[in-house]
Amino acid sequence: MDLAVRPQERRLVALLLAHSMCLGIVRVSSETVANALFIQRYGAAALPLTFILAALSNPLVGLAYAKMGTRLSFGRLQSLSLWVLLIGTVLCRTLLWLPARWPTLLLIVFYQTIYLLTGLEFWGLCSRIFDVRQAKRLFGLIGSGELAAQILLGLSIPLLLRWCSTPDLLLVSIAGLVGCLVLLAAVRATPLIPLDQPEDNDESDTLSFKGLLKDRYVVMLWAVAAFYTVCSYFVFQIFYDVASLRYPDESQLASFLGLYQALSGCLALLTGGFATSFVLERFGLTVGLLCFPLGVVLAAALILMPWSTLLLFIIIVVMKVLDDTVFDTLYRPAFQTLRQPLSADMRVDAQTVGEGLVEPIFGGLTGLLLLGLTQWLNVSLATQAAVLLVFALIWVASCVLLSRDYRRVLLQSLSQRVLPALSKVPSPGRYQKNYHDSSTAKALESALSSPHPGVIIYLLKLLREFSTSSWIAWLRKYMHHSAPEVRHHVLGLIDDYRIDSALQAVREMVETEPDLAVRGAAVRTLASLGGGDPVEEVSTFLQHDQPLLRLGAMVGLLKCGELEGIIVAGEQLTRLIQSPDPQERCLAARALGEVGNPGLYRPVLRLLQDPDPQVSAQALKAAALLRSPRLWPQVLDNLRRPHLRGLAAKALKAGGETVMTDLDACFSRPQQSPQMRLRLARIAGGIDHPSLSDWLLSQLNDSHPEVRHQLLCALSRRKFQARGAVAAQMHQRLQHEASQAAIMLAALGDVRGQPEATMLESALTYQLQLRRDDILLLLSLLYDPEVLQRVRSNLGRAAALEVLDVVLPRTLKTLLFPLLEGGPTRPGPGWAQRLQQIVDDPNQQYPGWVRACALQVWNRTQSAERDNPMLTTIEKVMVLKRVSLFAETPDEVLIEAADALEEVDLAAGRNLFEAGELGHRMYIIVFGQVKVHLEDTVLNLLGPGEIFGEMSLLDSEPRTASVTAVEPCRLLQLSQDTLYELMSDHTEVMRGIIRFLTSSLRARLLDSDRSR
Repeated sequence: MDLAVRPQERRLVALLLAHSMCLGIVRVSSETVANALFIQRYGAAALPLTFILAALSNPLVGLAYAKMGTRLSFGRLQSLSLWVLLIGTVLCRTLLWLPARWPTLLLIVFYQTIYLLTGLEFWGLCSRIFDVRQAKRLFGLIGSGELAAQILLGLSIPLLLRWCSTPDLLLVSIAGLVGCLVLLAAVRATPLIPLDQPEDNDESDTLSFKGLLKDRYVVMLWAVAAFYTVCSYFVFQIFYDVASLRYPDESQLASFLGLYQALSGCLALLTGGFATSFVLERFGLTVGLLCFPLGVVLAAALILMPWSTLLLFIIIVVMKVLDDTVFDTLYRPAFQTLRQPLSADMRVDAQTVGEGLVEPIFGGLTGLLLLGLTQWLNVSLATQAAVLLVFALIWVASCVLLSRDYRRVLLQSLSQRVLPALSKVPSPGRYQKNYHDSSTAKALESALSSPHPGVIIYLLKLLREFSTSSWIAWLRKYMHHSAPEVRHHVLGLIDDYRIDSALQAVREMVETEPDLAVRGAAVRTLASLGGGDPVEEVSTFLQHDQPLLRLGAMVGLLKCGELEGIIVAGEQLTRLIQSPDPQERCLAARALGEVGNPGLYRPVLRLLQDPDPQVSAQALKAAALLRSPRLWPQVLDNLRRPHLRGLAAKALKAGGETVMTDLDACFSRPQQSPQMRLRLARIAGGIDHPSLSDWLLSQLNDSHPEVRHQLLCALSRRKFQARGAVAAQMHQRLQHEASQAAIMLAALGDVRGQPEATMLESALTYQLQLRRDDILLLLSLLYDPEVLQRVRSNLGRAAALEVLDVVLPRTLKTLLFPLLEGGPTRPGPGWAQRLQQIVDDPNQQYPGWVRACALQVWNRTQSAERDNPMLTTIEKVMVLKRVSLFAETPDEVLIEAADALEEVDLAAGRNLFEAGELGHRMYIIVFGQVKVHLEDTVLNLLGPGEIFGEMSLLDSEPRTASVTAVEPCRLLQLSQDTLYELMSDHTEVMRGIIRFLTSSLRARLLDSDRSR
C-alpha cells in the first residue's frame, strides 16, 4: 500500500513536522527542568502532590480554552494558547532566581499546562487540517518531529549543563515556543486552510457538555483517556521513585533524564514515524490502540516477580520507555484518528473536555491514590505494580470497546440528512388495522381544505383507510371542486369502487361539466355504474365531435359488461383502428390501454407496427397497461427507435416477470449490439422477479463494461448476497475489475495534462470511475449491502474509505485501496507510448470509446483534408460537452445523445422557425451564425458552440422569437424525446438540467434587480 506523502500535502506536512519538532523541544526541556528541580527540592515521594495540583489547575485552563473557542476563530485560539505559554515560561524562569522553593512547585504545575495546551494546539490543528484517512497515514510521520527533538535535545542536555544551570534550560523552551508561533503563522497563511474563519455553530454539530455526555462514543473516548492517565501516572511515579534512588544528585538526575529522553526518542523514531502508518494501515487502529496498554500489563506483571535491584530498574526503565515510545508512535496517532469521524466542532469539544477536564480530574484522583499508597500506607513497589496491573486491564477492555464502536460512528458520519417533514405524513396502508382512529380521520378531513389539488388527491387516498362512509361523502363533495384534476380523480375513484350512490351526480356532470377531459371521464363512469339503460345513454357519445367524449364512451361501454355495449363500442373501435387518420388511430390505442383487457392484444399489436410514431407511442402506453406476453417481441423491437425507446422501456418494466423470456432471448441474440444489451440490462434491473438474480448473475461475463455495471447495479438493488461458489466467482470478478481499474489509472497518469487529449482523459476518467463503482458493487454482494451502499454514495469522503478499512480483510484492502484512494501511480511509458498502446491495444484492454478518443487524437492532423464531411460521433460528443446542460455528463452517456443528433444545414437567409411555432427541439451551432429576432428587430446573434431553443426541451410552448441564418451554418438538433430518455437513464443529465434552470433563474433575477 502506498504510504507516501501526496504532492499536495508536502508543504503542510513539512510545516507541521517542524512544528512538532519545536513542540518536542518545549516539552523535553520544560519536563526535564520541572522534574529534576522538584525531586531534588521536594523528593520523589511528593510527586503525587503535583498530580493533585494539576487536577485543580488544568480543568480551569481547559474551561478557559473552551470559552475562548466560542469567541475566537480556531487559528486565533491556537496562537493565543502559544502566547500564553511563552509569557508563562518567561515568568517561571524569572521566579526561579528567587531562593524560595515555591517557584519550583509552580513550575511543575505549569508544565502540566504546557503539556495540555501544546497538545490541544498541535493535534487540534492536525485534526482540523487532515481527514481520517490522512490521519492514519500522516499522524505518525508528523508526530516524529517531537521524537527527533527529544533525541537531539536529550543528547544535548548533559553538554548544556556544563555551561548553564538546570533552570536555564527553560530558555530552550522559550525558543521552541517562538518557533511554534512562527510555524503556526505559516500554516494559517496556507491557502485552502480556513483556520481564521468563524466556526459554523450549527446545532447539529455543536453540543454542550451534557450533550457530549449523551454520546456513547465520546464518553468511551474519555474513558480510554482517563485510564491512560491513571496508568501513565503510576508508571511515572514508579519510574521516578527508582530513578531518584539511583541518582540522588540534581545534576546527575538531570543528565540521566536527558540521556533517557534521547534513548527513548531514538527508539521511538526507529519504531515509529514511517512505521506508524504502515501498522495502522495494515493491521488497523485496534492494534495501534492496544499495543501500549498490553505492554503496560506485561511490564506490571514482570515487576511483581522477584528480580535483582539492577534487573528491576531495567524493567521499570523499559516500561517507561514503552510509555514514551509506543505512546508517540502508535497509541497517540491511533487515538487521535479515532476522533476524526466526529464533526469538526464536536471533535474539538471532545478533545478539550477530555484533555482539559477528564484527564486532569483522573490525574488528581490518581495523585490522591498514590499519595495514600506511598505516604500513608507506605506500600511496596510490588503493591503499586499490582494496582497498576488492575487499571491496565480495565484500560485494555475500554480500548476494545472503543474500537468496536468505531465502525458504527463511521457509518453514522456517512448518513445523509433527510427532510423531517415527510416523516410526519401517514402513508396508505399504515393504519389499516385502525380504521376507527377518529382523531386521525378528523385531522385528515380538516387538511382537505388545502387549496392545492395534489394535496387533496393524496389525502382522499388516505381518508379511505380510516372511514369508508366519510370517504364517500368527501368524494361526492369534491365532484364539484374547482380544480379539474381533482374532479377527474374523484370520477376515477367512483368508477374503480363502483359507488352507485353517486350515479345521479355523474349524470349531471355528463351534461354540465365544462372540462372535456373530465366530462369524458364522467361518460366512462356513467357506463360503468349502469342504472337505467347505460348503452342507450352512452352510445350517443360514440359519434361526438370531441375525441375525449368518444374515448370515454368507448372505454365505459367496453368495461360495463353489457354485450350490446361491447358490440357497439367494438365496432367504433375497429373503425378507428382502420382509419387513415393517425389521430383516430391514437384514440383507438388510448382506448385499448384504458380498457386494460389483455385479450385485446391483437389490435394493439397492429398499432405497435404503425408507421406513424405518434400512434406507435400511444400503442406502447397501451401495451404497458395490457401487459400481454404476446406484445413483448414487438415492444422490444421498438427499443431500436430512438423516439420510442423510453416508452418501450416503461412498457417492458410494467410487464414484470412476463417479459423475462422474450428479454432473455433478445439479450442473448448473436451479434446483439452493446447498446441494446445495455438498454435491456437497465430494463431487467427494474423488474421484480424471483429468478431475476440468477439471470443477472448468468450475464455478468458480458464483454461490455457498462452492461456489466448495469447488471451489478440491479443485483445490488436487490440486496443479493453471494454464497459458496457464487461468492468465489464474485471474488474472481473483483480481481478482474481491480486489474482493469489499475490499467485505467496508469493510463490516466500518462494522459493527464496533455492539452490535445482532453476527450481521451475524460474517457479514461469515466472508465476508472466505472471500475471503482463496480468494485464497490461487487463488495456489496459479498459484505453488508447497507454499509457498502453508504460507502458507494460517499466514496469521495475519507470516512467512506475508513469504513472499508474496518470491513474488508487485509488481502482485499491491499488490492483495492490504491485504486479507490487514487494515490500516486508508478511511472508509465510516457504520453506518446501510452497513446500508441491504446491505439494498437492488442489485448483489448481499453473499451471502444477510449480507443476511439485515442484514434481521434492520432488522426487529428488528417481531419482538415475531408470535404465538408458528416460529423463523427466523437465530434458530436465534443460539441455536446460545450453545452452547459451536458458539461458534467460522462462522454459514454453522451454517445447515446450523439447518435440521436440530427445535422441541419442552413443557407444564408434561410429561416429555421418562426415565433409562435410549437417547439420541442434544441439546436447547437457547429459553425456559422444565426440571428434571433422578432420581425425586423434583432434580439441576439449566436455563433459556433452556442445553443438556442433549449427551453423547448423542457416545455413544448410556442417559440418566443424567430431564428434565421445570417451565413451558411450547420446545426445539431436534439429532440425532447431523446432528452427525456437520457434523463430517465442517467441522473447526471438530470443534475445538469437542474443546474441550468437554477443558473437561468438566477440570471433573470439579477437582470430584474438591475432594471429596477
